[in-house]
Amino acid sequence: MPSPAEPSPAAAKPRVFLNVPYDDSYEKLLVAITAALIALGRDPQLTFQVPDGGQGRLRRIFDLLKSCPVSIHDLSAVGLPARFNMPFELGLACALREQTNAHEFLVLERKRHRLDRSLSDLKGIDPKIHGGSARSAISAILEVLERPSGNPTAQQVWDLYVRLRRILPALKNQHGRDSLFGSRVYGDLVSLGWIEALSLGLVDA
Repeated sequence: MPSPAEPSPAAAKPRVFLNVPYDDSYEKLLVAITAALIALGRDPQLTFQVPDGGQGRLRRIFDLLKSCPVSIHDLSAVGLPARFNMPFELGLACALREQTNAHEFLVLERKRHRLDRSLSDLKGIDPKIHGGSARSAISAILEVLERPSGNPTAQQVWDLYVRLRRILPALKNQHGRDSLFGSRVYGDLVSLGWIEALSLGLVDA
């Protein structure tokens, strides 16, 4: 496994705010989305990566969202207890776009037409449906986001995804964690993702 301490090409890359379920069942989708973003030259951001400077969680979320020209919101988490964080953060992104016209967002869902019932105010904005599939999540990202040099193929991103999935167990063990959803594990996965993307010729140094 390459060392995440090596220099990362992520510096000065466009940031993408990820609003996703912090749930182990979502791990493969987060790795797939992360692989797609890195292959597109984008730097994925999760709120737990931002240290708390005493300003409170909401301020941290909003400041991070403002620093990202694009955000991705997966509203597929349903069940009890109801989770309101994801639609709330999507609401912040909607307000940011309306106020500044300098922010774009992508909505993901697992099932077609479910969002029409659960969040009818969003009518007119069609979510991308991934069906819980890593391949479909990769395709959704590639359909919406572009890089100036042209997008990689879905298979190229899949190859990066497979490498990251293979690395992840050793990374969790290294940090003494059993979950991807922590700043150290995810941060190192992103750093290693850039190194692997370089070796595959997907990004430039």
